[in-house]
Amino acid sequence: MRSKTLVLGASGFLGSHFKHLVNQPLQQFRFIGESRNDCEVQVDPWDFDSIKEVVDIHSIDSIINCVAVASIEFCEREPRIAFKINSDYPGELAKFCISNGIHLVHVSTDAVLKDGVALKDELSPVAPNSIYGKSKLKGETAVLRASANFSVARVNFYGASPKKNSLFDYFYDSLLNGIPTNGFIDVFFSPLYVLDTVDALMFLAKYKKSGLIHLAGSQSLSKYEFGLEVAKLLGLPSKLIIESVMQKLSDANLRTLNLSINNSSMLQFFQPKYSLEQGINHSIVNRKSASFETD
Repeated sequence: MRSKTLVLGASGFLGSHFKHLVNQPLQQFRFIGESRNDCEVQVDPWDFDSIKEVVDIHSIDSIINCVAVASIEFCEREPRIAFKINSDYPGELAKFCISNGIHLVHVSTDAVLKDGVALKDELSPVAPNSIYGKSKLKGETAVLRASANFSVARVNFYGASPKKNSLFDYFYDSLLNGIPTNGFIDVFFSPLYVLDTVDALMFLAKYKKSGLIHLAGSQSLSKYEFGLEVAKLLGLPSKLIIESVMQKLSDANLRTLNLSINNSSMLQFFQPKYSLEQGINHSIVNRKSASFETD
């Protein structure tokens, strides 16, 4: 019997990219969102009775939770909402999954980790600076306390967002419009292309992996270097990417400057399909696609 996975949070950046699995052969999952055109079934993620109905009808045995408030600025303005969605909801969902014999894969973030120069692994200390990081840490803790059999994936991904508000979109739109834009030389990350992230999450769900896992790319680079790569692949002047320093900004204390995380645990079971260049090129194609523009 094949595993069937339900994905919650389809309107977000990450969740929306699960759609690429719908027409692939042998894939067994249900895509949950807000639009009938995008999804096989619909459900309100806050309505556990409706989730229970979907689970029973479609014989779901795993859930991937992509529901989150990811804006650092919004979380600082609305901490109550941030903790409700990023902390309380994962805890309630974990209880639901335990009661119904469902495996849970909860998506967290590298922003929960303590800042520092070292490459961070799953045993590295946590000490988030922002409400976003603190709320996500509380959420992943609630999930793992509920059951050691559940999986929490700290992700670090890039790509084109349907809402055009990702780091890639920021550079893409600025470059195409000839607008000089900041690229931070003191903020480092190890991004994994969003479709590789989706596939890795599906692997965690399918094989009922447990515990904490970092999903990230093998290459650590600065946000400035990432911007230069986008400019190069667009064939546009790199001088439009301005070397900038995050630590000079007023809200720098909310940011984790070193977001580079070790992906050695991930590589034991999942090998990414896309290099950084391939992922950025694929993102460029997505932005130029009429179908993507209307998502």
